[in-house]
Amino acid sequence: MSHNGRRIALTLVLALASQLLGCRQLGLGVKYFLTPCAGNGPERNADFDLKLPPLDLDAFYAELRGLQANFEFEELGRIRYQGRDDPQYWIRRPAPEGAPRMLIVAGVHGDERAALLAIPRLLAELADESPTRERASSPSWDLSVLVPANPVGAAHTSRYNGTGCDLNRDFGSFANPEARAVRNVVERLDPDLVIAPHEGPQDGFFLIATADADPELARRAVAAVAAAGIPLARKSFLGLGLGSPGLSLEGPTIAAGKRALGLGSLGTYMESLGVGTFTTESSWDSEDFEARIDSHVIAIRAVLDSAPPGVSSGTGD
Repeated sequence: MSHNGRRIALTLVLALASQLLGCRQLGLGVKYFLTPCAGNGPERNADFDLKLPPLDLDAFYAELRGLQANFEFEELGRIRYQGRDDPQYWIRRPAPEGAPRMLIVAGVHGDERAALLAIPRLLAELADESPTRERASSPSWDLSVLVPANPVGAAHTSRYNGTGCDLNRDFGSFANPEARAVRNVVERLDPDLVIAPHEGPQDGFFLIATADADPELARRAVAAVAAAGIPLARKSFLGLGLGSPGLSLEGPTIAAGKRALGLGSLGTYMESLGVGTFTTESSWDSEDFEARIDSHVIAIRAVLDSAPPGVSSGTGD
């Protein structure tokens, strides 16, 4: 049976079980994990009570463009929907030749605002650093950011794009132009690590590291968030206990299960290329917007400030 056939069969089984058992959680699992295009256009999420930080998308773009003197900018294309014409940017801070390449894909879900708002804050921090500062004297990573991955979702505060599709279920078929733009950057950049900032209904921050990602770098990122006093989740957004607070290390079994389902997530796409992914997840239930935004910035900085495997830290230690 093909991937699509297996996914359809499992979707029908779970949908039937949801009806028989009256299990809302299972029904939501079918909708959000197994249905690529569950929306009617960029509709808002009515299943959860998201606490939304304020976002002015035009001001967000202006803030990004204000950093062009410090980074390389490329407009990948524009997404047109209901009178708006919004770009997707590829923003890059190159490092010396041979440095590992990190790609951040932000704004896949437009209603996960803290994950999106973390990007101008992160880039402003990097732009403000003097090149003589120790942590910035010899960048260990060639840093790229693709933002926003889903401009329509960001404009309409929606998980979905203009066709009602969840882009994080489209990185297998690449039926939508937003997903194809991500694929374009991946093919051109050939990243060594991908970081995807997201939010969810869990009880704090946590990081998901796929099987090909470095677990030690993941632990450093989580430790940095904890050191800042930001609560770590003890359960995932599925309600499953985490082996270590704030950290989910996906092994080969989970990876195989996602492949069998044809999940189409960014993580499964990158895994097919042998590239590790960190997904940073803040809690959309929290009204501490600053902590939610900062959790992504702190986690990403912890990785940026760590020497990747096989690369000298450049500090002389």
